[in-house]
Amino acid sequence: MKRIPQLILGLAALAVAAQASAQASRNVPLTVYVPEQAEYLPEIAHAAMANKMRQVVNLNGMGATDDRGQFYITCTVSVTDKEVVGTAPAKIAQKMDVTFYVADALGKKMYGTTTVSVRGVGENENKAYIAALKQIAPTQPALKALIRDANAKIIAYYESQCDNILQQVQTLALAKQYEAAFFQLSLIPEACETCYARVLTTANALFQKYIDDRAQANLAKARSIWNAGQDREAAEEAGEYLAEILPDATCYPQAEALAKEIKSKVREDLDFYREMYVRQVEYEQKNTQDSIKAWRDVGVAYGNNQQAVTYAPVFVD
Repeated sequence: MKRIPQLILGLAALAVAAQASAQASRNVPLTVYVPEQAEYLPEIAHAAMANKMRQVVNLNGMGATDDRGQFYITCTVSVTDKEVVGTAPAKIAQKMDVTFYVADALGKKMYGTTTVSVRGVGENENKAYIAALKQIAPTQPALKALIRDANAKIIAYYESQCDNILQQVQTLALAKQYEAAFFQLSLIPEACETCYARVLTTANALFQKYIDDRAQANLAKARSIWNAGQDREAAEEAGEYLAEILPDATCYPQAEALAKEIKSKVREDLDFYREMYVRQVEYEQKNTQDSIKAWRDVGVAYGNNQQAVTYAPVFVD
């Protein structure tokens, strides 16, 4: 009987963890950005600064991410005083003002800023920098207010711009720029409840078109290659395109038929045929969450490969 309270506590812990995970998925994402070449911050301190900003974001109600997004947090560091202290060996003491910014990379607008003053002591300037950064308390009132206000403004932005964003998405889709369309949709957080419901409807419809368009193109290439060769070499080359056709595609039955035709003529168990079977089994086991992840992954991958989103240490509104 003594184990029952432990079991109850364990279940309660799991429930709390599940609730925390669900809440995390709803947090508005904020890209963490430390400029690669920033004169105001030694390179050795970049990782420490990035980790500090992640703490500031995550501990105050938003979700830190390294993925490219429209809204981001960055900072500048200004040394206000420096002196040598102690002897054998002497150490460097630095006072610094660390200014945090939350900004809109596309709209070129500031969404909030605050400055935190800290002091660090180390054997050299770099170690003094890192020691000072460690003194920043992520949940201090100024930083908490910065993230809270930015979160509210970003949600308000997406709710007010929802119609415009979805219109841009449809324009991109008509031009068959599906990856760019999914990138725009992936930026809208689940916390924007009214808009996010429309995002899901739009994304699911576009993802089917995206799958079908890619599948038709791959099927056409596979047929062309197979019809031209009809030997093992042609079978393997055509199979590379057939293996890219997802079971959800409307032309998947035709892809299966061509795969069977190729297998019957080549009379070998080719790798691509097994891969098609594996994909079919995996898709039969998928759920709605998998579908959401699928189109988001396409959009995030597109965004991370683009150079269009430009981040900077400071924006002037």
